[in-house]
Amino acid sequence: MNSMFDRDARLRELYCDAALVGLDTAEQAQLAQLLAETGRRPGSPEEQSYERAVIAIALAGAASRPEPMSPALAEKVAMRAFEAMSAPMSGPMSAPVVQLSSRRFRTVAIVGWIAAAVCLVLAVGAIVKRPREVVVTNTVVVPASAPTVIAPPPPERPESQRQALLARPGTVKMEWAATKDPASKVATGDVVWNAKEQTGFMTFRGLAKNDPASVQYQLWIFDKSRDARYPVDGGVFDIDSESGDVVVAFHGRVPVGDANLFAVTVEKPGGVVVSKRERIVLTAKPAV
Repeated sequence: MNSMFDRDARLRELYCDAALVGLDTAEQAQLAQLLAETGRRPGSPEEQSYERAVIAIALAGAASRPEPMSPALAEKVAMRAFEAMSAPMSGPMSAPVVQLSSRRFRTVAIVGWIAAAVCLVLAVGAIVKRPREVVVTNTVVVPASAPTVIAPPPPERPESQRQALLARPGTVKMEWAATKDPASKVATGDVVWNAKEQTGFMTFRGLAKNDPASVQYQLWIFDKSRDARYPVDGGVFDIDSESGDVVVAFHGRVPVGDANLFAVTVEKPGGVVVSKRERIVLTAKPAV
């Protein structure tokens, strides 16, 4: 070896061999001679960097078993790595050039520490699996296209749920009848109720908008089998549109056997347990 460049190149090749597969007696002697000629010491940071690269690659593959690569495919990928990543450099080299020994791919030279790691992977003849698959295109490793995420369908609108309930057996529809209360002066709409499913929908048109901080509307379901003084609480609701048009889903707080009257009252915020029925705004009865 006549030049310092040749000695450095051979030294780095031996570093690579030592990190990957170890050195035989002759190679160990040559490494010691080159260290002395170049003024380097055994175990230098430069030598350790090759070992760290191998350790890093081994750790990266710990989560999954490597898939073996055929020698022919490995050589093709290595040559592509050389073509895509190596390029002439002017001036002093700022990063080592890794050359694999003749037992692997002596012709491959990749510039840079990241490229060195790629070269080491090719040398042991394995591709490390990642949690996500990768696509190798001209030796540039890029993440595969992200899987298509299917978003859940948007929640069904109350209007659609009401129509579906109307189509099911056992559903009854009752028209609202307004009282003399000012809130229901021009109010209309209907109640849809299914006793088997214990669920229903109220439709309002023209019911007065309320201030939830002052009062709320409350639904009462009168059950023929219960004392009329204690109808079933159907929950409180608000009218927040100026037009008073709204669809409200409801169900009884307790099971309702035979509903014979629905009534809407005006109560304090949060509703009441027992209504004084001072302000009844709408009522609805099933057809006889």
